[in-house]
Amino acid sequence: MATLPGLAAFVTGSRVYGQPTGKSDIDLVVRLTQADYERLIALADETMAVDDIYYGRVRTYSVRFGKLNLLCCLDDDSYQLWRDCTKWLKKKAAHDGPLTRRKACDYFAEQRQKRGLA
Repeated sequence: MATLPGLAAFVTGSRVYGQPTGKSDIDLVVRLTQADYERLIALADETMAVDDIYYGRVRTYSVRFGKLNLLCCLDDDSYQLWRDCTKWLKKKAAHDGPLTRRKACDYFAEQRQKRGLA
């Protein structure tokens, strides 16, 4: 998970710890300000709040541009949760093989509970 000066972003999802197919999107987690997020959604193909659907009340929003799925984190807690979970899931997949979406979602839910973010 490389970082660039001034940009906090990394790839997650099936391309990191799952088994991507030709239909798989690219999930990129980014840390944004509210103002940058609002500018971005004006350009997007599709937007969706990820919070209660998959990952609890953490402030994360999906902004799609074709097969690019930007998972926009609007606070440090949500960004750190994604970062920590992705690191652990990547290690788990390296040891056990590709992980399912369900397994990843369950792990995120467990971590949200532990951190008081559920």
